[in-house]
Amino acid sequence: MSCFRNSLHKSLRLDKTILASDLCNCLMTQDTRGLKYKFVRNKRDLKEFEYNNSCEIFIDFLSKRKPFSDHFDEDLAFEFYKNVRCGLLHEAQTKGGWRIRRIEAKSPNTIITNKNNKIVYRDNFIKAFYTYIDDYGNKLLKKPELQKAFIRKFDFICEEIL
Repeated sequence: MSCFRNSLHKSLRLDKTILASDLCNCLMTQDTRGLKYKFVRNKRDLKEFEYNNSCEIFIDFLSKRKPFSDHFDEDLAFEFYKNVRCGLLHEAQTKGGWRIRRIEAKSPNTIITNKNNKIVYRDNFIKAFYTYIDDYGNKLLKKPELQKAFIRKFDFICEEIL
């Protein structure tokens, strides 16, 4: 897991404003649902391990997975998904008045968002993501079901590349 974390760190140094939101997509799809791994657009009858609503996965991830769940309820997770994640991914900017900031001297070192002022603290978000990755790596070493989901996800990625 440290190799993955180091590679991720290099990617995040290049453009931290991405907030790692899509870099963690593969982890979230198997961790939050246990088994999901393949996004299918416009399909009503999903097969095993398929999903077609990333919004639900993001909300579930941010509101139920530590350390993010200490900062996000479902409403704030939806706001983040809609205005930060989708804004950055689809329009190269945040929406709805949301802003991304490094760290303000007056804000605690662990706060990820300021809901009232619509601010995401980039560096703290990334620290929380690293905490999640470390925890995920520890679980991955101990939980066979999670190992199977992880392998299935990366097998799928390799198949798609070829």
